Amino acid sequence: MSEPDAPPSPRALRHRAERLVTLARLDTFGLLAEEAAKKEDRMREDLVSRLHDPEADIEMLKKQAEYNRGFSDGMRYVTEGVPGGAAKVLAQRESEEEVETVVDRWAIPD
Repeated sequence: MSEPDAPPSPRALRHRAERLVTLARLDTFGLLAEEAAKKEDRMREDLVSRLHDPEADIEMLKKQAEYNRGFSDGMRYVTEGVPGGAAKVLAQRESEEEVETVVDRWAIPD
């Protein structure tokens, strides 16, 4: 049996968070968010149009609605949650670093 991987170091976690925040600032990342929103709109329109069909299978439409919701939530997590969470981690770590002060006990007093 293989041993579990060691947890990443704080430095590695900070580096990962910085890369995720940088990724969210790219123009192409905004394009991904726009395309996900368009896809969500198309799925919603398709489902609404199928609801108007008198012969529609309601159970199948419920399952499709659940799938659509899961897909939309997953895309929203990728485009909003991950970069936002990374930014919060960076802000928290920066505030922790600001609080920490180093006292030079060997300094010559004025």
